[in-house]
Amino acid sequence: MAGSKAPETVNPKISEVKKALGIAIPQLRSAQEARKEINDEIRETLDGLEESHGLNRKAVNDALKYSLLPDGQKDGYDRTYEVVREVMGAPWQPDLFKAPKAEEAPEPAAADDGDKGGAGVEASPLH
Repeated sequence: MAGSKAPETVNPKISEVKKALGIAIPQLRSAQEARKEINDEIRETLDGLEESHGLNRKAVNDALKYSLLPDGQKDGYDRTYEVVREVMGAPWQPDLFKAPKAEEAPEPAAADDGDKGGAGVEASPLH
């Protein structure tokens, strides 16, 4: 048959390749099975968060990936994400639940009744 050569004539060290494959294939299968078990565990954990607490699994995954970014890459990611959302018509307001920095904090309203917390302002349960 034209174009068909015995593997030994294509690669004279085919016996070494076969030996390496004989070792690698079981290792690869074992790693694939371990990966499947890990993926199942991750899926179950995300399912639990989604079902019990109504959390969006994609958002949890994205936050986990973000947490793994090196610190030097987080600012660029944040700026890019903000611009892309703005262009798409879905502006991002990352400081919605953050307490303002001391220099940005508004002056508390004066209270007539001597209330130290401002005029009827209650502390947010998120802070």
